[in-house]
Amino acid sequence: MIYRHDQAHDYYILDDARKPQPVSVTEWASWLKANTATCLLGDERIGRRRVRTVFHGHDPDVRLNRTLTPRLWSTLFYASPDDLLSTSGHTTEATASQFHARLVAVLSGPQS
Repeated sequence: MIYRHDQAHDYYILDDARKPQPVSVTEWASWLKANTATCLLGDERIGRRRVRTVFHGHDPDVRLNRTLTPRLWSTLFYASPDDLLSTSGHTTEATASQFHARLVAVLSGPQS
């Protein structure tokens, strides 16, 4: 999904087909509160490490950096329960799910 700069929106929710739809901030906040489980794509713990991928429906960089496609999903990698090591933004649910699975596979592999 490619957006023109003048069509950039700040907030999105997922429709019944899991496609992002632009909404107001009020609609977004209400939807997120009511759809917490829908937003979670994966949450894996590998020892003390954790990989969590979610739909958050907001990408401030679309307007700030004029990105063409909003990154509405994020994968968060925690080195320990209180130590967020890195995040990665994704433009589609498919790429978010694939990245999540690859990161979990790498972290679950043989330890050196």
